[in-house]
Amino acid sequence: MSMPLSGEETRGKAKNRVAVLLCAGLSHSGAGLDIPEILRWFEGKDSEVSVHVLPDLCQRPEGLSRILQGGRATRVVLGLCGGRYEVGEVQAQVRRAGVDPLGLEVVDLGRLCVRAHPMGEATEKAKILLAAAVAKARVFPGSGPANAKPYLLSQLSRRSFLRFPPLGYQAVPSVLEERCVAEAGCSLCALSCPFDALAIVDGTVKLEKSRCASCGVCVTACPREAILFPGHTPGQVEAQVRTLLDPAVGDIQPRGILFTCPHARLPEGSWHPGWMPVLLPSLAMAPPTWFLAPLFMGAAAVGILPCPGGCPDGQNEVVLGRVNFCQDLLERVGASAELVQLNPLLTRPPGGEGELLWRGKRGDVAEGLAFSPAPGAMAAVLLRVLDSLSPGEALELEHPFSPLGVAEIQEEVCTGCGMCGRVCPTGALVFEEGEGHALLRFDPNLCTACGLCLPVCPERERGAIRVRRVLVPRRLKEGEGVVYREAVARCVACGAPIAPHKMLARVMALLPEEDPGLRNVLTRYCTSCRSFRGGL
Repeated sequence: MSMPLSGEETRGKAKNRVAVLLCAGLSHSGAGLDIPEILRWFEGKDSEVSVHVLPDLCQRPEGLSRILQGGRATRVVLGLCGGRYEVGEVQAQVRRAGVDPLGLEVVDLGRLCVRAHPMGEATEKAKILLAAAVAKARVFPGSGPANAKPYLLSQLSRRSFLRFPPLGYQAVPSVLEERCVAEAGCSLCALSCPFDALAIVDGTVKLEKSRCASCGVCVTACPREAILFPGHTPGQVEAQVRTLLDPAVGDIQPRGILFTCPHARLPEGSWHPGWMPVLLPSLAMAPPTWFLAPLFMGAAAVGILPCPGGCPDGQNEVVLGRVNFCQDLLERVGASAELVQLNPLLTRPPGGEGELLWRGKRGDVAEGLAFSPAPGAMAAVLLRVLDSLSPGEALELEHPFSPLGVAEIQEEVCTGCGMCGRVCPTGALVFEEGEGHALLRFDPNLCTACGLCLPVCPERERGAIRVRRVLVPRRLKEGEGVVYREAVARCVACGAPIAPHKMLARVMALLPEEDPGLRNVLTRYCTSCRSFRGGL
């Protein structure tokens, strides 16, 4: 059996040859890595992965383009002694070899392995981290000019200093217009951006690159999966996590997933090798389901290590709220809240008493759903949690950071205008007219409680619609249902539909009593026939 570098992932394997480049300094940095053992481990596992050792990859990445061209690599993984490297030089050589530099995966094996664990553990962990980076690189979707943001390098070598301009390139999101529904009134990505880098202009999402901090928050704020952020797509995160937890990859057990961000402070000394870091551009990018899904892939626990000073513009509150939601949900189904830990004690192994209760009762989430921000996928993850320990049909968890919600329609007040269904970005609310009736359908599996339906409802003040952030397992299992039904009045002249009877009644209640002619035309004729009768 070949090493499953991305679980069941085989997509694009033949064309995505991966070059793993290791800095030779890893053999004597800290406790050191057994580099020959890593080479032997990769050898024969996958013919599309080649491993190379460079004398001073961190400081002098010379010959990199030659290696990539010779091996026909399309993806690159760097295993470094430290977090710093010659970004401009590496990106230039990668481009020269015809490889997309925004797909570069960098693993700080110095900080995560050789300075944290003895050689044996460090080597085993390095295998797992590198295999996960390969899996993530393999599903890199590629990037375009819209995804590249040039910036001036802050630290330059003499070689970089002599070039002008000394630029690096940072990935930024772009919009997949065929999936975007901004023209219909959706603005969730713009509303979520903590840096005001996104705006809706004439029904189109515009990105101001100079403002964008590449935090990734907009990626998961979009329920339509219309934001592409190369290097940090949900599919890439899923491939990485699945491989980090795959028992066929490496020998370390138990394992926990540690979600962290570039500014978080990992321990400088020894910590348990079972914690497997997943570096996100910002923890605020992760919806609650990202903290739960790894539990079904074999994680003994999930840890969240935020920035010490908090994420910018109040995003730390979002992270804490989402962790709290996960812990509340776990407790409600009879599991331990410690399965999802904020600031975990990394010197201890992942898991604990709660892990024993969970083991044997979990099953995987279908590939492609576990980390998708689409509401239907998040519902699948949450239902897996709920079904694992059978909390009972009466469970109802209302929480301000629930990723799903419920739109409640008061049928006696609703007039059936259908505006809520027209602006709903996920299709949770769908308005239909046909066979003499107006129908409004609602699917709680698709509702993110975004609230875009509220301001367009003309009867909101009368209580026609309410949106709650609440998780109701019974409603999720029931799925879509009709929440409003009303007969439609038809034109006495041509038979065409006019409007639901309740809407006509509401309009009549707002019209002055002294105009019976107008009232007669509105209630008996469609818009086309009114003009022939001297009406509106």
